[in-house]
Amino acid sequence: MASTLLYDFKRSLLKPVVLITLVFFAIAGIGVSLFLLNLSGIGPSDYENLNLLALCYHSVKNSFITGIVFNNQGEPLPDAEVLVMNDGKVVNSTVTNSQGTFNIAIGYTLPLNMSESTPNIVVKVEYNGLTRFWSSVSTQYSGTGFGALSSGVNYAVIPIINSSELWKFSVYSPIIFPNSSESAIAVLQEFDDHLIILSSDNLTLELGFLHNFSEFNSSSPLPNKKVVNVSAFKPEIVSLDIPNGANSVVVEYYLLGSPILVYGSRSPVYPLTYLGHEVLSFYPSALAFYAGFFPFVAIYLAYSMFANPRSNGTLEFLLARPVTKGILYFNRLMANLLTVLVSSVIVNVVAALVISLYTGIPIASYIIIMETLGIFTNVSAYVSLTYMFGGLAKESKIALALPIILYFVLPVISFLGSFSPSMYWLAYVPPSVLESYINDKIFNISQSLSLLGSVVSAALWVTVPAIIGYVAFKKEDI
Repeated sequence: MASTLLYDFKRSLLKPVVLITLVFFAIAGIGVSLFLLNLSGIGPSDYENLNLLALCYHSVKNSFITGIVFNNQGEPLPDAEVLVMNDGKVVNSTVTNSQGTFNIAIGYTLPLNMSESTPNIVVKVEYNGLTRFWSSVSTQYSGTGFGALSSGVNYAVIPIINSSELWKFSVYSPIIFPNSSESAIAVLQEFDDHLIILSSDNLTLELGFLHNFSEFNSSSPLPNKKVVNVSAFKPEIVSLDIPNGANSVVVEYYLLGSPILVYGSRSPVYPLTYLGHEVLSFYPSALAFYAGFFPFVAIYLAYSMFANPRSNGTLEFLLARPVTKGILYFNRLMANLLTVLVSSVIVNVVAALVISLYTGIPIASYIIIMETLGIFTNVSAYVSLTYMFGGLAKESKIALALPIILYFVLPVISFLGSFSPSMYWLAYVPPSVLESYINDKIFNISQSLSLLGSVVSAALWVTVPAIIGYVAFKKEDI
Protein backbone atom coordinates (compact mmCIF):
# COMPACT_ATOMS: atom_id res chain seq x y z
CA MET A 1 0.00 0.00 0.00
CA ALA A 2 2.79 2.38 0.91
CA SER A 3 4.59 1.71 -2.37
CA THR A 4 1.38 2.23 -4.32
CA LEU A 5 0.70 5.49 -2.49
CA LEU A 6 4.23 6.77 -3.07
CA TYR A 7 4.12 5.72 -6.73
CA ASP A 8 0.87 7.60 -7.32
CA PHE A 9 2.16 10.69 -5.48
CA LYS A 10 5.37 10.78 -7.52
CA ARG A 11 3.43 10.13 -10.72
CA SER A 12 1.07 12.98 -9.85
CA LEU A 13 3.96 15.40 -9.34
CA LEU A 14 5.89 14.37 -12.45
CA LYS A 15 3.07 14.40 -14.97
CA PRO A 16 3.75 16.60 -18.03
CA VAL A 17 0.91 18.95 -17.07
CA VAL A 18 2.61 19.60 -13.71
CA LEU A 19 6.00 20.26 -15.27
CA ILE A 20 4.38 22.56 -17.84
CA THR A 21 2.68 24.39 -14.98
CA LEU A 22 6.01 25.01 -13.25
CA VAL A 23 7.57 26.29 -16.47
CA PHE A 24 4.55 28.49 -17.06
CA PHE A 25 4.92 30.08 -13.63
CA ALA A 26 8.65 30.65 -14.16
CA ILE A 27 7.91 32.46 -17.44
CA ALA A 28 5.15 34.37 -15.66
CA GLY A 29 7.70 35.50 -13.06
CA ILE A 30 9.83 37.01 -15.82
CA GLY A 31 6.71 38.61 -17.26
CA VAL A 32 5.78 40.09 -13.87
CA SER A 33 9.20 41.73 -13.54
CA LEU A 34 9.20 43.17 -17.06
CA PHE A 35 5.62 44.37 -16.76
CA LEU A 36 6.48 45.93 -13.40
CA LEU A 37 9.38 47.88 -14.87
CA ASN A 38 7.14 49.03 -17.71
CA LEU A 39 4.38 50.15 -15.32
CA SER A 40 6.80 52.10 -13.12
CA GLY A 41 8.34 53.83 -16.12
CA ILE A 42 11.91 53.70 -14.83
CA GLY A 43 14.91 53.78 -17.15
CA PRO A 44 18.64 53.04 -16.93
CA SER A 45 19.41 56.48 -15.47
CA ASP A 46 17.29 55.60 -12.44
CA TYR A 47 19.46 52.64 -11.46
CA GLU A 48 22.69 53.04 -13.43
CA ASN A 49 25.64 52.05 -11.25
CA LEU A 50 27.35 55.44 -11.42
CA ASN A 51 26.69 58.49 -9.25
CA LEU A 52 27.94 62.06 -9.24
CA LEU A 53 27.73 64.26 -6.15
CA ALA A 54 29.50 67.63 -6.31
CA LEU A 55 29.41 71.34 -5.55
CA CYS A 56 30.05 74.02 -8.12
CA TYR A 57 31.45 77.11 -6.40
CA HIS A 58 32.42 80.28 -8.16
CA SER A 59 33.06 84.00 -7.86
CA VAL A 60 33.28 86.60 -10.58
CA LYS A 61 36.83 85.39 -11.26
CA ASN A 62 36.94 81.65 -10.60
CA SER A 63 34.68 78.66 -11.10
CA PHE A 64 35.49 75.20 -9.76
CA ILE A 65 33.73 71.89 -9.24
CA THR A 66 34.68 69.55 -6.43
CA GLY A 67 32.90 66.28 -5.87
CA ILE A 68 32.90 62.52 -5.66
CA VAL A 69 32.01 59.65 -7.99
CA PHE A 70 30.70 56.40 -6.47
CA ASN A 71 28.66 53.30 -7.25
CA ASN A 72 25.28 52.16 -5.97
CA GLN A 73 26.84 50.61 -2.88
CA GLY A 74 28.32 53.96 -1.87
CA GLU A 75 31.84 52.85 -2.76
CA PRO A 76 34.12 55.48 -4.35
CA LEU A 77 35.17 54.93 -7.95
CA PRO A 78 38.80 55.83 -8.71
CA ASP A 79 39.97 56.66 -12.25
CA ALA A 80 36.55 57.85 -13.39
CA GLU A 81 36.97 60.49 -16.11
CA VAL A 82 35.50 63.93 -15.43
CA LEU A 83 35.05 66.27 -18.41
CA VAL A 84 34.02 69.93 -18.45
CA MET A 85 32.45 70.91 -21.76
CA ASN A 86 31.22 74.16 -23.26
CA ASP A 87 28.96 73.97 -26.32
CA GLY A 88 30.11 70.41 -26.96
CA LYS A 89 33.85 71.10 -26.68
CA VAL A 90 36.00 69.74 -23.84
CA VAL A 91 37.64 72.65 -22.00
CA ASN A 92 39.10 70.70 -19.08
CA SER A 93 39.33 67.13 -17.81
CA THR A 94 40.61 65.09 -14.89
CA VAL A 95 40.21 61.66 -13.26
CA THR A 96 39.06 60.83 -9.78
CA ASN A 97 41.69 59.87 -7.20
CA SER A 98 41.79 56.70 -5.09
CA GLN A 99 39.01 58.13 -2.86
CA GLY A 100 36.79 58.79 -5.88
CA THR A 101 37.06 62.58 -5.45
CA PHE A 102 38.04 65.29 -7.91
CA ASN A 103 38.51 69.05 -8.16
CA ILE A 104 38.42 70.73 -11.53
CA ALA A 105 38.36 74.28 -12.87
CA ILE A 106 35.45 75.12 -15.17
CA GLY A 107 37.31 77.76 -17.12
CA TYR A 108 34.23 79.94 -17.52
CA THR A 109 32.63 82.13 -14.88
CA LEU A 110 29.04 81.32 -13.94
CA PRO A 111 26.55 84.02 -12.92
CA LEU A 112 26.01 84.75 -9.24
CA ASN A 113 22.30 85.36 -9.70
CA MET A 114 19.54 84.27 -12.04
CA SER A 115 19.34 87.63 -13.82
CA GLU A 116 22.65 86.99 -15.58
CA SER A 117 23.08 84.78 -18.64
CA THR A 118 24.51 81.32 -18.09
CA PRO A 119 27.11 79.74 -20.40
CA ASN A 120 26.27 76.23 -21.53
CA ILE A 121 28.59 74.31 -19.21
CA VAL A 122 28.23 70.51 -19.12
CA VAL A 123 29.99 68.19 -16.70
CA LYS A 124 30.32 64.63 -17.99
CA VAL A 125 31.49 61.67 -15.91
CA GLU A 126 32.43 58.38 -17.59
CA TYR A 127 33.28 55.07 -15.96
CA ASN A 128 33.31 51.59 -17.50
CA GLY A 129 30.98 52.61 -20.30
CA LEU A 130 28.53 54.40 -17.98
CA THR A 131 27.87 58.13 -18.14
CA ARG A 132 26.42 60.87 -15.95
CA PHE A 133 25.77 64.48 -17.01
CA TRP A 134 25.18 67.83 -15.35
CA SER A 135 24.29 71.00 -17.26
CA SER A 136 24.52 74.53 -15.89
CA VAL A 137 21.68 75.60 -18.18
CA SER A 138 19.16 73.25 -16.56
CA THR A 139 20.25 74.13 -13.03
CA GLN A 140 17.58 75.71 -10.89
CA TYR A 141 18.96 78.62 -8.91
CA SER A 142 16.62 77.99 -6.00
CA GLY A 143 19.47 75.96 -4.52
CA THR A 144 22.11 78.64 -5.02
CA GLY A 145 23.59 80.23 -1.91
CA PHE A 146 26.19 82.83 -1.05
CA GLY A 147 28.91 82.20 1.49
CA ALA A 148 32.36 83.56 2.27
CA LEU A 149 35.72 82.04 1.48
CA SER A 150 38.58 82.47 3.93
CA SER A 151 39.84 85.33 1.78
CA GLY A 152 36.53 87.12 2.27
CA VAL A 153 35.55 86.95 -1.41
CA ASN A 154 31.87 86.22 -1.96
CA TYR A 155 31.05 83.11 -3.96
CA ALA A 156 28.01 81.15 -5.10
CA VAL A 157 27.42 77.46 -4.56
CA ILE A 158 25.33 75.14 -6.72
CA PRO A 159 24.77 71.48 -5.80
CA ILE A 160 25.48 69.03 -8.62
CA ILE A 161 23.55 65.80 -8.22
CA ASN A 162 23.06 63.16 -10.88
CA SER A 163 22.62 59.73 -9.38
CA SER A 164 20.51 56.63 -9.38
CA GLU A 165 17.58 56.55 -6.99
CA LEU A 166 18.88 53.50 -5.15
CA TRP A 167 19.42 55.47 -1.95
CA LYS A 168 17.79 54.91 1.42
CA PHE A 169 17.42 58.57 2.27
CA SER A 170 18.45 61.78 0.60
CA VAL A 171 18.68 65.36 1.87
CA TYR A 172 19.58 68.39 -0.22
CA SER A 173 18.97 71.35 2.07
CA PRO A 174 20.15 74.95 1.90
CA ILE A 175 21.46 76.07 5.27
CA ILE A 176 20.46 79.59 6.22
CA PHE A 177 22.91 81.22 8.59
CA PRO A 178 21.75 83.88 11.09
CA ASN A 179 23.39 86.42 8.79
CA SER A 180 21.04 86.37 5.80
CA SER A 181 23.84 87.39 3.42
CA GLU A 182 25.54 84.07 4.00
CA SER A 183 24.41 80.51 3.40
CA ALA A 184 25.78 77.11 2.57
CA ILE A 185 24.60 73.85 1.10
CA ALA A 186 25.03 70.41 2.58
CA VAL A 187 24.21 67.40 0.41
CA LEU A 188 23.66 63.92 1.86
CA GLN A 189 22.78 60.58 0.34
CA GLU A 190 22.65 57.13 1.90
CA PHE A 191 23.67 54.34 -0.48
CA ASP A 192 23.63 50.85 1.03
CA ASP A 193 25.26 51.48 4.43
CA HIS A 194 27.42 54.38 3.21
CA LEU A 195 26.55 57.99 3.89
CA ILE A 196 27.84 60.38 1.22
CA ILE A 197 28.22 63.97 2.49
CA LEU A 198 29.34 67.17 0.81
CA SER A 199 29.17 70.66 2.31
CA SER A 200 30.43 74.11 1.42
CA ASP A 201 31.23 74.89 5.06
CA ASN A 202 32.84 73.18 8.03
CA LEU A 203 29.86 71.60 9.78
CA THR A 204 28.82 69.17 12.45
CA LEU A 205 25.88 67.05 11.33
CA GLU A 206 23.70 65.27 13.87
CA LEU A 207 21.39 62.63 12.44
CA GLY A 208 18.53 61.13 14.40
CA PHE A 209 16.55 58.14 13.17
CA LEU A 210 12.90 57.80 14.13
CA HIS A 211 10.48 54.90 13.88
CA ASN A 212 7.54 57.30 13.82
CA PHE A 213 8.12 60.91 12.91
CA SER A 214 4.91 62.07 14.62
CA GLU A 215 6.60 61.25 17.92
CA PHE A 216 9.49 63.64 17.23
CA ASN A 217 9.97 66.37 19.81
CA SER A 218 12.27 69.19 18.74
CA SER A 219 13.11 70.01 22.36
CA SER A 220 14.28 66.47 23.08
CA PRO A 221 17.63 64.92 22.10
CA LEU A 222 17.69 63.17 18.74
CA PRO A 223 16.98 59.44 19.05
CA ASN A 224 19.58 56.97 17.73
CA LYS A 225 21.85 59.96 17.18
CA LYS A 226 24.83 59.80 14.84
CA VAL A 227 27.36 62.66 14.74
CA VAL A 228 29.52 63.42 11.70
CA ASN A 229 32.01 66.27 11.25
CA VAL A 230 32.59 67.45 7.68
CA SER A 231 35.07 69.87 6.14
CA ALA A 232 34.19 72.43 3.50
CA PHE A 233 34.35 71.13 -0.08
CA LYS A 234 35.74 67.78 1.07
CA PRO A 235 33.53 64.83 0.11
CA GLU A 236 33.02 62.41 2.97
CA ILE A 237 32.00 58.75 2.93
CA VAL A 238 31.13 57.32 6.31
CA SER A 239 29.60 54.04 7.37
CA LEU A 240 26.15 54.62 8.80
CA ASP A 241 23.81 51.79 9.75
CA ILE A 242 20.13 52.71 9.77
CA PRO A 243 18.26 51.19 12.75
CA ASN A 244 15.73 48.54 11.77
CA GLY A 245 12.25 49.95 11.40
CA ALA A 246 13.34 53.59 11.09
CA ASN A 247 11.12 55.51 8.68
CA SER A 248 12.48 59.04 9.10
CA VAL A 249 15.79 60.80 9.58
CA VAL A 250 16.22 64.27 11.07
CA VAL A 251 19.42 66.09 10.16
CA GLU A 252 20.56 69.04 12.27
CA TYR A 253 23.40 71.30 11.14
CA TYR A 254 25.85 73.11 13.41
CA LEU A 255 28.86 75.22 12.56
CA LEU A 256 31.90 73.25 13.60
CA GLY A 257 32.56 73.82 17.30
CA SER A 258 29.31 75.76 17.82
CA PRO A 259 26.38 74.50 19.95
CA ILE A 260 23.91 76.74 18.10
CA LEU A 261 21.60 74.95 15.67
CA VAL A 262 21.86 76.48 12.20
CA TYR A 263 19.22 74.47 10.38
CA GLY A 264 17.34 71.20 10.50
CA SER A 265 15.63 69.07 7.91
CA ARG A 266 13.88 65.73 7.60
CA SER A 267 13.79 62.98 5.02
CA PRO A 268 11.89 59.69 4.79
CA VAL A 269 13.92 56.51 5.15
CA TYR A 270 13.29 53.83 2.54
CA PRO A 271 14.39 50.35 3.71
CA LEU A 272 14.07 49.07 0.12
CA THR A 273 15.64 52.28 -1.30
CA TYR A 274 13.65 55.14 -2.78
CA LEU A 275 13.57 53.54 -6.22
CA GLY A 276 12.43 50.25 -4.72
CA HIS A 277 9.71 52.10 -2.82
CA GLU A 278 8.46 53.68 -6.04
CA VAL A 279 8.72 50.60 -8.27
CA LEU A 280 7.37 48.01 -5.84
CA SER A 281 4.19 50.02 -5.33
CA PHE A 282 3.24 48.72 -8.80
CA TYR A 283 3.96 45.08 -7.83
CA PRO A 284 0.33 44.11 -7.05
CA SER A 285 -0.80 45.51 -10.41
CA ALA A 286 1.94 43.68 -12.32
CA LEU A 287 1.25 40.46 -10.43
CA ALA A 288 -2.54 40.78 -10.86
CA PHE A 289 -2.15 40.84 -14.65
CA TYR A 290 -0.67 37.34 -14.53
CA ALA A 291 -2.41 36.09 -11.39
CA GLY A 292 -5.67 36.40 -13.26
CA PHE A 293 -4.64 33.41 -15.40
CA PHE A 294 -3.25 31.25 -12.58
CA PRO A 295 -6.64 29.88 -11.37
CA PHE A 296 -7.36 28.57 -14.89
CA VAL A 297 -4.04 26.72 -14.83
CA ALA A 298 -4.87 25.27 -11.42
CA ILE A 299 -8.38 24.27 -12.49
CA TYR A 300 -7.03 22.39 -15.50
CA LEU A 301 -4.35 20.79 -13.34
CA ALA A 302 -6.94 19.50 -10.85
CA TYR A 303 -9.21 18.43 -13.71
CA SER A 304 -6.48 16.38 -15.38
CA MET A 305 -5.37 14.79 -12.08
CA PHE A 306 -8.74 13.89 -10.56
CA ALA A 307 -11.97 14.81 -12.33
CA ASN A 308 -11.03 13.49 -15.76
CA PRO A 309 -9.41 10.23 -14.50
CA ARG A 310 -12.50 9.58 -12.42
CA SER A 311 -14.76 10.20 -15.40
CA ASN A 312 -12.87 7.89 -17.79
CA GLY A 313 -12.30 5.14 -15.21
CA THR A 314 -8.56 5.50 -14.82
CA LEU A 315 -8.85 5.59 -11.00
CA GLU A 316 -10.33 2.07 -10.98
CA PHE A 317 -6.88 0.59 -11.58
CA LEU A 318 -5.47 2.19 -8.43
CA LEU A 319 -8.52 1.39 -6.31
CA ALA A 320 -8.16 -2.28 -7.27
CA ARG A 321 -5.00 -2.16 -5.15
CA PRO A 322 -4.96 -1.82 -1.34
CA VAL A 323 -5.61 1.94 -1.47
CA THR A 324 -8.74 3.59 -0.05
CA LYS A 325 -10.73 6.32 -1.77
CA GLY A 326 -9.72 8.77 0.96
CA ILE A 327 -6.01 8.12 0.52
CA LEU A 328 -6.29 8.36 -3.26
CA TYR A 329 -8.35 11.55 -3.09
CA PHE A 330 -6.13 13.43 -0.62
CA ASN A 331 -2.97 12.00 -2.17
CA ARG A 332 -3.74 13.71 -5.46
CA LEU A 333 -5.15 16.80 -3.81
CA MET A 334 -1.96 17.27 -1.77
CA ALA A 335 0.16 16.74 -4.88
CA ASN A 336 -1.82 19.45 -6.68
CA LEU A 337 -1.62 21.86 -3.75
CA LEU A 338 2.13 21.26 -3.49
CA THR A 339 2.44 22.07 -7.19
CA VAL A 340 0.48 25.29 -6.65
CA LEU A 341 2.70 26.20 -3.68
CA VAL A 342 5.92 25.61 -5.61
CA SER A 343 4.51 27.51 -8.58
CA SER A 344 3.57 30.46 -6.35
CA VAL A 345 7.09 30.52 -4.94
CA ILE A 346 8.59 30.32 -8.43
CA VAL A 347 6.64 33.26 -9.87
CA ASN A 348 7.58 35.58 -7.01
CA VAL A 349 11.20 34.46 -6.64
CA VAL A 350 11.85 34.70 -10.38
CA ALA A 351 10.24 38.15 -10.53
CA ALA A 352 12.31 39.34 -7.55
CA LEU A 353 15.55 37.95 -8.99
CA VAL A 354 15.02 39.53 -12.41
CA ILE A 355 14.19 42.92 -10.87
CA SER A 356 17.17 42.77 -8.50
CA LEU A 357 19.66 41.59 -11.14
CA TYR A 358 18.43 44.05 -13.75
CA THR A 359 18.09 47.18 -11.60
CA GLY A 360 19.83 46.48 -8.29
CA ILE A 361 16.60 47.08 -6.36
CA PRO A 362 16.63 44.84 -3.26
CA ILE A 363 13.47 42.78 -2.79
CA ALA A 364 12.74 42.02 0.85
CA SER A 365 12.09 38.36 1.65
CA TYR A 366 8.87 39.22 3.47
CA ILE A 367 7.40 40.56 0.21
CA ILE A 368 8.18 37.29 -1.56
CA ILE A 369 6.75 35.25 1.32
CA MET A 370 3.57 37.28 1.70
CA GLU A 371 2.86 37.52 -2.02
CA THR A 372 3.46 33.77 -2.34
CA LEU A 373 0.95 33.16 0.43
CA GLY A 374 -1.60 35.40 -1.26
CA ILE A 375 -1.34 33.66 -4.63
CA PHE A 376 -1.24 30.19 -3.06
CA THR A 377 -4.47 30.63 -1.08
CA ASN A 378 -6.31 32.13 -4.04
CA VAL A 379 -5.25 29.50 -6.59
CA SER A 380 -5.63 26.61 -4.11
CA ALA A 381 -9.29 27.51 -3.66
CA TYR A 382 -9.95 26.70 -7.31
CA VAL A 383 -8.08 23.41 -6.98
CA SER A 384 -10.40 22.50 -4.09
CA LEU A 385 -13.47 23.60 -6.03
CA THR A 386 -12.47 21.40 -8.97
CA TYR A 387 -12.01 18.44 -6.63
CA MET A 388 -15.37 19.17 -5.02
CA PHE A 389 -17.26 19.18 -8.30
CA GLY A 390 -15.20 16.19 -9.45
CA GLY A 391 -16.34 14.32 -6.35
CA LEU A 392 -19.97 15.37 -6.69
CA ALA A 393 -20.37 14.46 -10.35
CA LYS A 394 -18.89 11.82 -12.62
CA GLU A 395 -19.16 14.13 -15.60
CA SER A 396 -15.72 15.73 -15.86
CA LYS A 397 -16.93 18.70 -17.91
CA ILE A 398 -18.98 19.88 -14.92
CA ALA A 399 -15.89 19.84 -12.72
CA LEU A 400 -14.10 21.91 -15.33
CA ALA A 401 -16.87 24.40 -16.11
CA LEU A 402 -18.30 25.26 -12.67
CA PRO A 403 -15.02 26.51 -11.07
CA ILE A 404 -14.46 28.70 -14.13
CA ILE A 405 -17.97 30.13 -13.79
CA LEU A 406 -17.38 30.84 -10.09
CA TYR A 407 -14.14 32.59 -10.97
CA PHE A 408 -16.19 35.26 -12.77
CA VAL A 409 -19.24 35.25 -10.48
CA LEU A 410 -17.57 35.58 -7.05
CA PRO A 411 -15.80 38.92 -7.73
CA VAL A 412 -19.10 40.34 -9.03
CA ILE A 413 -20.81 39.38 -5.77
CA SER A 414 -18.02 41.07 -3.83
CA PHE A 415 -18.30 44.19 -5.98
CA LEU A 416 -22.05 44.45 -5.38
CA GLY A 417 -21.38 44.49 -1.65
CA SER A 418 -19.47 47.77 -2.01
CA PHE A 419 -22.75 49.58 -2.77
CA SER A 420 -24.26 48.77 0.62
CA PRO A 421 -22.49 49.33 3.97
CA SER A 422 -24.67 46.65 5.58
CA MET A 423 -23.36 44.12 3.06
CA TYR A 424 -19.66 44.76 3.81
CA TRP A 425 -19.15 41.05 4.48
CA LEU A 426 -19.51 40.36 0.74
CA ALA A 427 -15.96 41.69 0.37
CA TYR A 428 -14.81 38.43 1.99
CA VAL A 429 -16.56 36.22 -0.57
CA PRO A 430 -13.83 35.85 -3.25
CA PRO A 431 -10.97 33.39 -2.63
CA SER A 432 -8.57 36.27 -3.40
CA VAL A 433 -9.49 38.15 -0.22
CA LEU A 434 -6.27 37.26 1.65
CA GLU A 435 -4.18 38.31 -1.34
CA SER A 436 -6.04 41.66 -1.35
CA TYR A 437 -5.43 42.09 2.37
CA ILE A 438 -1.70 41.36 1.97
CA ASN A 439 -1.37 43.91 -0.83
CA ASP A 440 -3.21 46.43 1.32
CA LYS A 441 -0.80 46.04 4.21
CA ILE A 442 2.45 45.81 2.23
CA PHE A 443 1.76 48.46 -0.40
CA ASN A 444 -0.81 50.65 1.43
CA ILE A 445 -3.59 50.04 -1.07
CA SER A 446 -6.77 51.57 0.31
CA GLN A 447 -9.01 48.75 1.55
CA SER A 448 -10.92 48.00 4.73
CA LEU A 449 -10.36 44.26 5.04
CA SER A 450 -9.60 42.68 8.40
CA LEU A 451 -6.91 40.07 9.01
CA LEU A 452 -9.28 37.64 10.75
CA GLY A 453 -11.95 37.83 8.08
CA SER A 454 -9.40 37.44 5.28
CA VAL A 455 -7.68 34.43 6.86
CA VAL A 456 -10.96 32.69 7.72
CA SER A 457 -12.33 33.22 4.22
CA ALA A 458 -9.15 31.92 2.55
CA ALA A 459 -8.99 28.89 4.86
CA LEU A 460 -12.64 27.99 4.26
CA TRP A 461 -12.27 28.22 0.48
CA VAL A 462 -9.38 25.74 0.55
CA THR A 463 -10.73 23.27 3.12
CA VAL A 464 -14.55 23.17 2.81
CA PRO A 465 -14.78 22.32 -0.94
CA ALA A 466 -12.07 19.68 -0.49
CA ILE A 467 -14.00 18.03 2.37
CA ILE A 468 -17.29 18.15 0.47
CA GLY A 469 -15.63 16.58 -2.55
CA TYR A 470 -14.11 13.84 -0.41
CA VAL A 471 -17.42 12.96 1.28
CA ALA A 472 -19.20 12.81 -2.07
CA PHE A 473 -16.40 10.79 -3.71
CA LYS A 474 -16.33 8.32 -0.81
CA LYS A 475 -20.10 7.67 -0.99
CA GLU A 476 -20.48 7.53 -4.73
CA ASP A 477 -19.68 4.46 -6.77
CA ILE A 478 -16.46 4.97 -8.74
